[in-house]
This record gives sequence, structure tokens and C-alpha cells, in this order.
Amino acid sequence: PQWGGRSGYVDQAGDLQVRASYEEGAPWVTVASNVKDFQLLDWRIAVLQHDGTLLLGEKKLAEPLRVVDHDVAAFQLTRNRLGILRSDGTLRMKEWGFHSQAVATAVQAFQVVDDRVGILRTDTTLWVSQGGTAQRFEKLADRVQTFQLERELVAYRQETDDGGSRLMLDHVSTTTATA
Repeated sequence: PQWGGRSGYVDQAGDLQVRASYEEGAPWVTVASNVKDFQLLDWRIAVLQHDGTLLLGEKKLAEPLRVVDHDVAAFQLTRNRLGILRSDGTLRMKEWGFHSQAVATAVQAFQVVDDRVGILRTDTTLWVSQGGTAQRFEKLADRVQTFQLERELVAYRQETDDGGSRLMLDHVSTTTATA
């Protein structure tokens, strides 16, 4: 994948190779080993290792990555946020320059955009938080299978009474409830 000014791939040995794609002939740099997943965004790099350790790097490729969390199942990096889903279903958010904090539990899936966070809980309820911090969530729907955030809209597939499903599109408001 390529985002911003960097390109990267995981080689056959499981090492993450990254280079500055705007520099013709730039060398590949081994950034991390034992890589399960990664995301590049401008000058930020997030790496999930096979043992569940999440690493974060900012600025220069040669600088060491720092450990952000352990027992991580999934993550998502944005310009100013890092969403971290632990294996136990706890969603943690790291805002730019701050330590990560738990914002929800019993989460099976999530999505982070610059000004919103969406969570699908294990009870199949869909919740969305708006604004600078992911502390207050609004419940949008029950019996949700999947969802996608886009600007002020949220699309989701909802189970119907007859066992089928329907695609729903909703505008996110600013009223809140506790997730």
C-alpha cells in the first residue's frame, strides 16, 4: 500500500520494508519484524506484530518504533488518532500527543475518521461518537451486521425479522448516550 510520501510491503520473512516514494531510487528500510499488519499515513506508521504488540512510529524511518499497546486484535491510524481494538473487545483511542484510553467495551468492529468513531458491539448494536474525543456515543441501530462511516453519513447492513438483511443509510446527529 502507499499513502502520503511512503510505500511499504511485508516481505517473505515477515519484515516491514518502507521507503520514501517521492525520492527516486530511495532505499528500502526494514522498519519492523514479525509483522501481521501495518498502516502508513503521511509520516506516521502503525505496525501490528503477530504476538499482538502494536508499534507506532512518527517522522523519520530510521527512528525506532515505540510500543503503544499489547494484546491488540486490530487498529486504525488517522492523522491525529489511533484506534486500538484489544483481543478482549476493549476499544482504546490515542489522540495526538496523549496516552491511549479505553472508550468502549464489548466491541467487535470499529472505524475511526478524523472527527468520528463508530463501533459495532458484540450485542450487534451500532454506536457513533462525534467530535474531538471519543467519549460519548450515540446508539444508532440494533441488529447491525456491518457498517461504514463517510462524512456525516453512516451506512450499515441491518438484519430483518425474516432472517434477511437491508442496507440502511443514516445521518449522524449530535445527541449522545453512554456506550
